[in-house]
Amino acid sequence: MAKESKIRPIANWRTDANGHLTKDAEGDDKTDYARWRLHDNDGRLTWRYLETDEENENWPQTFYDKYNLGLPTGAPELPKAKTPLDAATNGLEFFSKLQMPTGHWACEYGGPMFLLPGVVITWYITNTPIPPEYAVEIKRYLFARQNPVDGGWGLHIEGHSSAFGTVMTYVILRILGASEEDPRMIKARGFAHKLGGALYAPHWAKVWLSLLGVMDWSCANPVPPELWLLPDWVPIAPYRWWVHMRMVFLPMSYLWSKKWVFPQNELTSQLRNEIYAQPYESIDFASHRNSIAKEDNYYPKTMFLNVVNSLLVNVWTPLLRFSALAKKAEDWVWELIRMEDENTNYAGLAPVSNPLNFVCCYIHDGEGSESVRKHREVLHEYLWMKGEGMLCNGTNGAQVWDTAFITQAVSVAGFAEDPKWRPMLTKALEFLDNHQLRENVPNQDKCYRQHRKGAWPFSNKVQGYTVSDCTAEGLRSVLQLQEIHGYPKLVSADRLKDAVDCILLLQNATGGFSEYESRRGSPLLEWLNAAEVFGGIMISYDHVECTTASITAMSLFSRFYPDYRAEEIKAAKHKAVNYIKRVQNPDGSWYGNWGICYTYAALFALESLSSVGETYRTSEYSRRGCEFLLSKQKEDGGWGESYLSSELHVYTQHEMSQVVQTAWVCLSLMEADYPDPEPIRRGIKLLMSRQQTNGEWLQESIEGVFNMSCMISYPNYKFYWPIRALVPGSALGYLRTRSLVDCDTLDAKVAQALGPFQDCTSNQAIALFELSKPEHKERLAESHLRAGTLLKSMAETKDPRFSGIELDELAVEIATVKVAIQITPHLQGKMHIQTNPYYAYSTDKTIANAFRIVYLFKEFAPNWDSSRICIKIPSTWEGMLACRTLQLAGVHTLATTLFSMPQAILAAEVGCTYVAPYVNQLKVHFEPGFVDQNKLFSLCVAIQKYYKSVGAVTQVLPASLTSTDEVLALAGVDHITVAPPLLELLSLPDCPITPSFFDSDTSGVLAFPKTPYLKDEAAYRIAFTRDLAGASEEKLTQAINIFCDMQDKLIALIKSKSE
Repeated sequence: MAKESKIRPIANWRTDANGHLTKDAEGDDKTDYARWRLHDNDGRLTWRYLETDEENENWPQTFYDKYNLGLPTGAPELPKAKTPLDAATNGLEFFSKLQMPTGHWACEYGGPMFLLPGVVITWYITNTPIPPEYAVEIKRYLFARQNPVDGGWGLHIEGHSSAFGTVMTYVILRILGASEEDPRMIKARGFAHKLGGALYAPHWAKVWLSLLGVMDWSCANPVPPELWLLPDWVPIAPYRWWVHMRMVFLPMSYLWSKKWVFPQNELTSQLRNEIYAQPYESIDFASHRNSIAKEDNYYPKTMFLNVVNSLLVNVWTPLLRFSALAKKAEDWVWELIRMEDENTNYAGLAPVSNPLNFVCCYIHDGEGSESVRKHREVLHEYLWMKGEGMLCNGTNGAQVWDTAFITQAVSVAGFAEDPKWRPMLTKALEFLDNHQLRENVPNQDKCYRQHRKGAWPFSNKVQGYTVSDCTAEGLRSVLQLQEIHGYPKLVSADRLKDAVDCILLLQNATGGFSEYESRRGSPLLEWLNAAEVFGGIMISYDHVECTTASITAMSLFSRFYPDYRAEEIKAAKHKAVNYIKRVQNPDGSWYGNWGICYTYAALFALESLSSVGETYRTSEYSRRGCEFLLSKQKEDGGWGESYLSSELHVYTQHEMSQVVQTAWVCLSLMEADYPDPEPIRRGIKLLMSRQQTNGEWLQESIEGVFNMSCMISYPNYKFYWPIRALVPGSALGYLRTRSLVDCDTLDAKVAQALGPFQDCTSNQAIALFELSKPEHKERLAESHLRAGTLLKSMAETKDPRFSGIELDELAVEIATVKVAIQITPHLQGKMHIQTNPYYAYSTDKTIANAFRIVYLFKEFAPNWDSSRICIKIPSTWEGMLACRTLQLAGVHTLATTLFSMPQAILAAEVGCTYVAPYVNQLKVHFEPGFVDQNKLFSLCVAIQKYYKSVGAVTQVLPASLTSTDEVLALAGVDHITVAPPLLELLSLPDCPITPSFFDSDTSGVLAFPKTPYLKDEAAYRIAFTRDLAGASEEKLTQAINIFCDMQDKLIALIKSKSE
């Protein structure tokens, strides 16, 4: 290896061990990876290198340290996944170990190659000593990412080599000590010269090279600070620009105006001779303001901008730019820079603007100033260590973004109810609570900032910028944990409302949502786009992703806070969905702005449509979106899209399927309620096949993008998107995408293992099966004793709910309620308890029984929301009248043992929350060998069709199912209750997904007119008696008799255990 330059602006090692360096395969220095630690200071992340053995021993390396460094983690081999749920569990088992102490998940957020040059040049020209371990590992990373063919570097790690990437990387490698005689540097230099050298690098590179003193400022197109003196109402005023563009050109304009240059030294003199294809002294820099290599010219400057630049250079600057005006502009720009630094605690928006701000502080305040000291400290938070070396992240992390999505994936997958994962999710909730932005920044309007109170940022509260989809995903995650799964309510209702306020402010007149700020300028501002390497950067644009996140989060919020800004949320959703439809491409696709590319956008667009009931069967937009995705499926069952799709604006196949994109498409098709499960099944199999034995998935191609041309990594995507997609990967998961699934059991272990469930249904037969288990022996005896005590106290108060009830009957009710309470943690909805079947023909006794059940829940589970109790009542005339009374009293009811349309019509008329049409006669469960030849699938379809036609709110919940085929034949019904044996079969990967009656043509299903039975008992009784020639009435009588037999056996059981 060639000798290195003696010019080393790098700090000395702190110990005689000189960093414990070794050599890597290329012969370059390499630090001891066992000495690196990721320090988590309340979500602010920095990598520390422990030089001394004492430090290393006192601060042990963690699982997440080792994983991020590419070291062996020691993660154990897990049992081979037999089902998609097993695979999701294994994935979470591994991924949970990567949670940081403060509750979030950290990761690389790299990919762009133009970020490290700004950081390293800033260190150099501000006389900031570069930590030697950083210098070693940045060099290693840059060489690892060198194109082996041409020796160059690109805009991002997967992109073609360019002048921007090659020249800037070459320069900082020299700063970091690489020799110009290194063969790799010679190759890079030759490629740079082939492209025209530094003169043909884009504008941003020319600014950095001018600051370094290796290019003349006349080569950089002007960025006059006077623009910031324009009133906000002027169409081209910076107030109207996209926030990243504004924050980059703000310090850039200050530096351009100052024309500040780092003093020439030996290294910069050498660089002047190395980065150009001609002698430095012979270059007419001013003539190369617009020179740019074709490899860099992603978005050429407009003729209009070229004319403007020419006028600024030849007229404005020499003739009209008076010193007093320039001074005023510089002073105002400096004030804006100062406010930005203070509002972000010197973290800045991103590592393009932040290093530029650092240089401004160095020039304005001086090297020994407080601002420079803070910048030196905070700049380290952008740097990230991995197995290849040290890179610069695209922001100071993705902490909030990843944590919100991880929380949702775990919740949707059903793990939120599992006590094993509760500590992990509680920590995640605490992190989200801690990093919600509580106040607006000072001088919000003065410094052009968007309202942020209530928002969540992308990384952490220190950076503190409002982001629409981060706010939306944070809101949705908190709601899922706090409101659905009963986690501590750390984020108050007022703060949740603040988040909604923030989101609503980010909707544009188009109906779409922007990310950081609502749109302030015209798209015509793109005529002034001077970046050359990026497109669509001058104003805030609408994004399918941000739009979907915003409306789905507000929909979930409205479920729990229905009265807050209800009409505004409704209107926002309507406009947003219209936007989603409007921007769909003719081929059915949507363009993704923040992920690659069409697969990513489809995930969000189809979720938007699904949120308003538009699915494959009901919406042409959804149908075309699904067909587009299906046309891209690969032979192995997966999907893989190249980053070139983002650049070329046309779907471009990757050479291989990608785990992340396969998960996105599977979820997209599930959201769209796509009727054929086979494409999803094939995708799920691919996800399972790529999983490692320890539960992890390996890194594949890059996942994210910004500004259409620059790719960026989201390595945590390979964990939480597959976990989220895998759970609906079984027939049970498929069913959950079509209907709300309820468990037909009182066994809490089954509910936990196969959940989550919406509701839980029970009856006397289910109660008898559960209470007969040996583990409930003591509960039965305790229930009998408690019944005696309760009857005695109620007799003294003459409580009508307990009038006439026998001791054993009350003991049965108490025992049933107690086992039911054990299941409630695994439910998102209601607990169903059936009244005594002996009261089926007594309205008054049924009502008293129902209120007694509610009382017992309140007595034994005082902290559980009793409005989630649903009383099951046999569908007799008398039972229906009881349902009416109970519904009016605010008690949910279900009309059970329902076998006919007249019963269903009456149930809706009295206001039942649910009806349970029995597909099979009840005796199929009790008479071996009996098969019901007249299964009532068509009745379920007819009832749901009737309810929709008359506007009834009653939901259809079929029951009495005997096979997985029967269950799946009703996929698409409102609710469906399934017994444990069938739930287990449905969860197996080889369980076939058979067609649903709801997917077939229902036009032949008999339609029924709206009939007012409630005021005409005789008409109802005749209609019911004549239904199916009396068979329906016979089935009802039979079912009630069977339940009475079960009630008798329960009484006998309680007596036997209390003796």
